[in-house]
Amino acid sequence: MSNVLKHYDVWQSAYRGFGFKICRWRMGAADTFENCWSYYVYIPIDNLPESLKAGAWIDEREMSRIGDNCPVRGWYDYNNSWVASDVEWHGGVTYYEKLMVNGEPGTGRIAEFGCDFQHAFDRGREYTKELIVNEAEGTINGIIECIEREESHHEQPTVAP
Repeated sequence: MSNVLKHYDVWQSAYRGFGFKICRWRMGAADTFENCWSYYVYIPIDNLPESLKAGAWIDEREMSRIGDNCPVRGWYDYNNSWVASDVEWHGGVTYYEKLMVNGEPGTGRIAEFGCDFQHAFDRGREYTKELIVNEAEGTINGIIECIEREESHHEQPTVAP
């Protein structure tokens, strides 16, 4: 049995206060897609309005066992999150992970949401790093719009003297 090492490229940046990364890797000739792309956006939970935090820091749910010998695994129902339902992602969110900056629960929480470009409608299309950056920045703009909309709903009206 031979081990095949596969190379992938990762670019990281920040836009409007949100970190993001873009990944590109190649699949073998037998696979449908030659260049595979994905991007991920990091959402700092503790900087969100209180009403949006639970929708981005998602509770883990337990999957049913397929058989007696299968381990119980957790999963995140991220598609019901405002991040997935109210924000544009290429083909929808396909990745979610909870990250801790300083390792202490409740502080330094960052949710990583991501999407990929390996859908049926992507077949035959060529993507560039610049196009993926543009899509990631569009997603971040959508996140910021949700935050601003939520904050405007909670502002107290100014009363004239």
